[in-house]
Amino acid sequence: MNFILADSSGWRELSGHNPPGSRDSLPHCLTAYRGLTRLSLRELSLEDLAGGPYLQDVRSLCLDWNEFAHLPAALSAASRLTHLSLNWNRQLQLSSGDVASLLRLPSLQLQNADQAAHDWQQLAPQLQPPQQTQEPQQQPQAPF
Repeated sequence: MNFILADSSGWRELSGHNPPGSRDSLPHCLTAYRGLTRLSLRELSLEDLAGGPYLQDVRSLCLDWNEFAHLPAALSAASRLTHLSLNWNRQLQLSSGDVASLLRLPSLQLQNADQAAHDWQQLAPQLQPPQQTQEPQQQPQAPF
């Protein structure tokens, strides 16, 4: 597993890449680290994410081209997350709880995550609050 630092002075951005066919878990030196704001873990053949403080400050997370069957529970620690990319996770299935959590994100990408996209189309409309229609304002009438 190889990691590339985009800004070594602050360790704010980190991306990892696995050679095809290898299946490694994330190293402890990463999962114990805090302060990352952008993290790319694409093409690592991940089936789950390890818990740890590394997700607490992450605002942008790329999990493209992995092998998640379910949304990783460790994502609940990513309380500052504003952008999540789950493209090409073809086995990913979303529960109604997953969709409810993901609806809070300003930016979500699910391209070519066929099952997840199907689940999203089925569940999201049920979980979104109904659009409120604005009633026409009545003009106060003067007493006669």
